[in-house]
Amino acid sequence: MNMLHSKDYIANKCGIFTEVANDIYSTPFWTPEYCAALIKELDSRPELFYAHNPDGYSASELNLYNLSRIFSIDICKQIMDKCLPSLLYVFPLLNILGFTSPYFVRYGPNDVKNMKLHHDVSLVSMLVKLNDDFTGGDLVFPRQDYNNKDLPVGHALFWPGQVTHPHQVLDVTSGTKFSLTVWAWPVPWTSEYGIAVEELK
Repeated sequence: MNMLHSKDYIANKCGIFTEVANDIYSTPFWTPEYCAALIKELDSRPELFYAHNPDGYSASELNLYNLSRIFSIDICKQIMDKCLPSLLYVFPLLNILGFTSPYFVRYGPNDVKNMKLHHDVSLVSMLVKLNDDFTGGDLVFPRQDYNNKDLPVGHALFWPGQVTHPHQVLDVTSGTKFSLTVWAWPVPWTSEYGIAVEELK
């Protein structure tokens, strides 16, 4: 997949945060053109995704570890280089020591229905909106009275991953939704599915 190693994907103003709701922050992350080209390649390889929905929380996923560890590291480096200064400004005690391997998520009309309201187990969670040519599929935070329907393509959201920010994805009613998810952790990951911050230096 040639697009995975492009160096032209970083959006201008990446790392400039806007607070869109209480302790939920948005920033440009990837260019819309890159997102469109990436989805085109992902759409051509449906066999890369696996169904992962034992608990009603997830849809079809593609863990980047299984495809390109280089791209996984590039994404985490972009977060540390471009976004960490703003993250530390809004969350001064933040101490990121590792990441789970980034993964793409695909939601279609036949995927998850009635996703449960839940919170993550990460220190900070990040989601990048890769497209908007679908209906439904909003990421909703009831406590913060926010959904990402109007978030521009290529923009990322960052939020605390614990009990203060429960969320869910509404059913996709037409089209297919793609997003990228990354979890940051307060401990270094040593498993094959994690990336320690030390690896990014």
